[in-house]
Amino acid sequence: MTTLTWQARPVPRSAAGHPQIRDRLAEWLCGDGLDFLMHKQKHAAAPEWWFALREGGPTLGAAEHGLDPDQTYRLAAPLPLGQAQFPVPVAAQAPDLPMAGAQPEVLVLVIDNAISLGHERFRSGPASSRIHAAWIMDAEWQDGRVPFGRMWQKSEIDAQLTTHGDDFDALLRSFGQAPSQAPGLPLAWGNTAHGTQIADLAAGYAAGDPEGTAVGIMAVQLPSMVYWDAVGATVGFFAIQGLRRMLAHARTQFPGVPVVVTFAYSITGGPHDGTHYVESQLDAAVEAHLAEGGAPVFPIIPAGNSYDDQRHARGQLDVGTDLSWRLPPGDRSSNVLEIWVPDGADPTVAITLPDGSAFSADAGIWDLQRDGDVIGRLAFEDSFGTGQRRILLILAPTDTTVVRDAATGVAKHRAPAPAGAWGLRISGSTPQTVRAWIHRDDQDFGFQPFEPQSYLEDAAYEALRRHRPKGQGETTVPDGDVSPIKRSGTISGFAGSRRALTVAGARARDRRLSKYSSAADYSGGIGHIAPLVSAVSDVSIVKPGLTSASNRSGGKRWRSGTSAAVPVVARWLSRQLRSGGLPSVMTEAAEGHFSLDSDLVQALFERQGLGHLNSFPLPGINPMR
Repeated sequence: MTTLTWQARPVPRSAAGHPQIRDRLAEWLCGDGLDFLMHKQKHAAAPEWWFALREGGPTLGAAEHGLDPDQTYRLAAPLPLGQAQFPVPVAAQAPDLPMAGAQPEVLVLVIDNAISLGHERFRSGPASSRIHAAWIMDAEWQDGRVPFGRMWQKSEIDAQLTTHGDDFDALLRSFGQAPSQAPGLPLAWGNTAHGTQIADLAAGYAAGDPEGTAVGIMAVQLPSMVYWDAVGATVGFFAIQGLRRMLAHARTQFPGVPVVVTFAYSITGGPHDGTHYVESQLDAAVEAHLAEGGAPVFPIIPAGNSYDDQRHARGQLDVGTDLSWRLPPGDRSSNVLEIWVPDGADPTVAITLPDGSAFSADAGIWDLQRDGDVIGRLAFEDSFGTGQRRILLILAPTDTTVVRDAATGVAKHRAPAPAGAWGLRISGSTPQTVRAWIHRDDQDFGFQPFEPQSYLEDAAYEALRRHRPKGQGETTVPDGDVSPIKRSGTISGFAGSRRALTVAGARARDRRLSKYSSAADYSGGIGHIAPLVSAVSDVSIVKPGLTSASNRSGGKRWRSGTSAAVPVVARWLSRQLRSGGLPSVMTEAAEGHFSLDSDLVQALFERQGLGHLNSFPLPGINPMR
């Protein structure tokens, strides 16, 4: 008979959940080379899915993550495995090549996944690229200009265009983007990639277009594994290092040229108070660049797409907050719930499993075991020193696919977490706010899907969502007090950056907000973190998305979501910078740039910020399909 038991886990302070994992990732990678490992089979039987760590980070072959040092594993990036082999911690050692071609008037830096470097939309001529620098992080390390991966500059890209012309297979192989270099992971080799689409919407032009020749491109292709990890646990380190490296390149090669940055990635978890690693390090990178004499930098990020996905809840500790977390059957990804409470709070978490068994804890780290196999973990973390702390509940996939054991190679059934409704009651003696977010685990085109997504369920919320009177005017997000599930507070966990411009998504036809575009929380619990503006991300309610380039020249694909609004703002801002310097529109609602029309009943500051950016259509973008 299957038995489920909870057991306390005695672990050192830096083990999983003690303290935050993603905020320590940079220290592990830079301090120990790459001892951080990810098995290329994400759903392996061993519990790598919660990145079990020991003091100083995991060690190759350590029993805690079950990896066999004699086996071959796919790493998040091809770093050397020992600190002595690590060429440089972060800064470039070898000098950059001399600048090739004319200096652009503005630079657009795209930090994303697969970016097709040879695409015709990124050229000024048959053998002349507008990409001045590209860091392909998951290519084989070849030089000292970057600490891992491969750096390409315009003269090197032009040489490949001259050699291979429009032979895209040969071009992609030459740029380290062939499928053999990352088996099973999406690259620019396939039909569609998020990175190519974002780069095209932000800075793609027909070859020879005079406007395009004034817009230079820099690119950071993040390791594919980073985007496989939809919860965002690994993206921060690579994105920030890419930003720092490319800003240094811009300072030396293009002094005085402003930089517009697109980082079209969002997460649902995080503290949502501006202290997340990505938020704080993004701000620090921009400020360091400006302090060293760099030109202005404008990072642009999406507001997120989880407005009505039932992944956020809010309540009070002293009265208790009851949640029902629905884990669907057949889910091949782990499921993660973050609970955030103020420092000094005394929370207790009571869990009722789908089989009716119950467990309660108020401290420590606990493993949920099924017949000896660990299928979940509850961790009460120490304070982050920022005014609040996290409680983390991580559950194994509910799918029971036969997998190969990571340590022994023997085929076995993975021990699944029970599907169904997991009941949680979060309570305490203090009258303070408790907030919870479910991590996203959706995947973009080209990635192996792990859906369906887990969610919170509540009959009162369903009634509010489905039966609210149509056409009712709104002055705030319609949450009410009938349910702990909230739409306000669904904004991305990266949106608290002081330097970034957070963008919501809207429809071109009527300028109303797209139904997925996330909202800020103005309940008094987490401060004022909201989108700056909304911009077009869909043609209309029946035609979602915008047309953008596929990976190979001549093809078109659609792109929807607030990530599509990010490059629209980037393209508009690039034109403003070229025509008149720094636009005041970034700090105030300047006339002619925003619509705050009274007939837009969804024009809520929590979702739309200062208003809708009148930026469409822009030269170079064709919104229709």
